[in-house]
Amino acid sequence: MIGQGGDAEATGIIGARSELRRNRRCSLCSVTLTRMWCPGCLGNRAAGLYRPAMLLSLLIGIAAPILSFESRTLSDRTKAVISAPDGYPATWKEQVHAVISRDAADADFNRMMVRHAERLARDYYSGEDGTEKDNFDTRDTAGSLDVYENVSAASPDIISAHAGAGYYEAGMAHPNNDASNFFIWSRRMHRLLAQKDVFAREPDAALRRKAFAAFDNQEGVDSNAVKDGIPLTWDHVSIGPDGISWTFGPYELGGYLSGGRTMIGWAQLKPYLRRDLPFAIRAIRAVCLKTGNTRRLDRCALRMSSRS
Repeated sequence: MIGQGGDAEATGIIGARSELRRNRRCSLCSVTLTRMWCPGCLGNRAAGLYRPAMLLSLLIGIAAPILSFESRTLSDRTKAVISAPDGYPATWKEQVHAVISRDAADADFNRMMVRHAERLARDYYSGEDGTEKDNFDTRDTAGSLDVYENVSAASPDIISAHAGAGYYEAGMAHPNNDASNFFIWSRRMHRLLAQKDVFAREPDAALRRKAFAAFDNQEGVDSNAVKDGIPLTWDHVSIGPDGISWTFGPYELGGYLSGGRTMIGWAQLKPYLRRDLPFAIRAIRAVCLKTGNTRRLDRCALRMSSRS
């Protein structure tokens, strides 16, 4: 049996709990909750059965289209060659993959990526000076060619994509990159974006030094190549939800092991960017689609707002 003091204590505890329930805030819209349901989000906060963010995503997903990408195999073939160094198979293998959007409105983007993958293969066989007449049928060297593409981020406004070609000729010390190209495609303007579409002014020494401070392979670069910071050129750019990245391959900033990546966040980039950006930053989402030499395909379906 609880005495009078116990009743008062119990009443105080119940009152404190009731006050706590009344003063809870919705995790999504920060509205003070005075009932079980958040009037703004329709989230059952008391029972915890429906988190507002999950319910909101479900409601948006009903009306929003799914933007996704897939790999298209343009070539996957192997042939025997006359000879190979000891320990290597006497074969030449060619794989060419293009990244494709499943959205019919991106047909022009798809055509561009297919043509680019085919061109990277032709360029490899043409040699450094473009005069060689080699191709898959005439190739007599053991090894492999792998043309690959990927999408790193996308939104209703843009697609951030990359294409590259790697090769290995039997007897080499290591595989090599033959090409590496980055694309920022405008899904609204149906064209590639240029640096002037995004930057109001050129990246200066201060921004280049920030980029070097964030570079993930500082020990591998040639100090002479980065004495004024990382060269922030548009042909190395990827755009993502957290900022803009610049990626460099082997030999671009020094020796074979000099490749790496740097990323500068949107807040630090703000003084350099146009006010009328051709994309909404908040709508950009990461995509985990990779093709080619990864030997696997990850598909990330993204629910996007409908394009106007």
